[in-house]
Amino acid sequence: MIKGIKRIMGIALLGFVFALLPASIVQAAGIIVDPDVLSAISIGDITSVNGKPSIEVTNLPVGATVKIYDQASDGKLLGSAAVKTGQASVIISLSNISTDVYVSVTLESARSVVTMKATEELEPECITVDNNAGAADIVTVSDLEAGDIIKVYDEAGAKLLGKATVSKGKTETTVSIPQLGSDEGEITVSVTRVGNKESDKCTKAFDEESYTYELAEHNITIVNNAGIVDTVTVTDDEESSILEVGDIVKVYNQTGTKLLGKSTAIKGKNESVVAVVNIRQLGTDAGEVQVSVTSKGKRESEICLKDFPDEAKSEELSEITVQNNLGSNDKIIVSELNAGDIVKVYSELGKLLGKATVATGKTETVVTIRQLGNGAGSVWVSVTSRGKQESNKVEQAYDSESDIDVPTAMVSDLSFTDTDTDIDQIGGEISWTAPDDVSDVTHYEIYTSTNGTTKGTKLAKVTVGTNTYAIAENTNLNGVTHIAVFTLNSAGLAAEGVFESIIDVID
Repeated sequence: MIKGIKRIMGIALLGFVFALLPASIVQAAGIIVDPDVLSAISIGDITSVNGKPSIEVTNLPVGATVKIYDQASDGKLLGSAAVKTGQASVIISLSNISTDVYVSVTLESARSVVTMKATEELEPECITVDNNAGAADIVTVSDLEAGDIIKVYDEAGAKLLGKATVSKGKTETTVSIPQLGSDEGEITVSVTRVGNKESDKCTKAFDEESYTYELAEHNITIVNNAGIVDTVTVTDDEESSILEVGDIVKVYNQTGTKLLGKSTAIKGKNESVVAVVNIRQLGTDAGEVQVSVTSKGKRESEICLKDFPDEAKSEELSEITVQNNLGSNDKIIVSELNAGDIVKVYSELGKLLGKATVATGKTETVVTIRQLGNGAGSVWVSVTSRGKQESNKVEQAYDSESDIDVPTAMVSDLSFTDTDTDIDQIGGEISWTAPDDVSDVTHYEIYTSTNGTTKGTKLAKVTVGTNTYAIAENTNLNGVTHIAVFTLNSAGLAAEGVFESIIDVID
């Protein structure tokens, strides 16, 4: 038995079973311990080692643990030591003590093997691979349990590409991988369940990165402007619905070697999707461009070849009046224009004499020239509309300077019958009788009036010989109460005109 020294009680512990000694045979957890091993254990006296009270326990087997307490049960642990390989005794030093201490020896039992099972291998049907272009590739695994760890490897199973853990309450997880590659291939995927080894790797094939659908010609509209940026507009339609918000449209030159511009598709009107690519200049002549679209996670589509026309020319002018004045600036009056139009006046030799821009809300402009000369002659006049080339130059003859005055003759029998039966809207024909003497009259100008005494908005300018003008149906009155006709010549507009009240016919 363990040899106890005076005032020291020895207790042997085997595994997790305590046994009071002496004992001939101690059995714990099915393990039989040789009594000779126990009887050989010796607990020495309390001695001083390096100035501290110490106890030496000898004849111990490797793995035994010695503990010293201040009470026979429970109590405070005062010190402990384990027997290492190559040793058969331990010395435990204590703090100052003033009463009995109690020694226990715990012998480690033989170890039993508990085999960890491998997690069941995944089925390929539980794995989905999204092989994206220009974005991270995604591997999704389903039919899992919370805590499962998914690992994705390369085809050989040697390189770990990514891993993820199934969240609480979930049965699937996703693994994000920077890039699997543009071509098709295979990956291997394993799962490790809590308390189990990693499963065998399941091989899963994936497709190549997919291409965005190719655009159709009718989805593309090209405007080849002059002097401002050209535009390539791509829209979806009910037939294709090919374009989605966020798609990137690219425009290349005819050979596809140079990127001319790109744009991101946005939501347009009436639930449509549109992308507008601005290009500095496609050129004055007709040609072709290549257009592609790239959707998120897909490769750029095949190109669509689209023709574009020449830059359009502005329409030639038709309403030009030249005032060759004596002793004052000469004037070229051009009408039937649009706001922003630029009118240029040239000499017979092509020298620019002057130019003017049509103001906002106006349809007429005046080019002022210091002097055209005393005699009769001609000027050449052009117009440049926004986004178009300069028009062909139109020759306009003018008379020699004279003392001619603005006309004083006036029209008669001015009448207007409203044929539009909607309230506050008019439409119908204006007619008048020419003056008896039209020798100093070249044109008539038709105006609206809101008071019957002063002219308002100019409606038209017609040459002598024309005695009617049609107002379009559904023209809003907007406070207009009268129409007026004035005579005109190269010296200017008559000071007085003829006014006629408007009667709004309502059905």
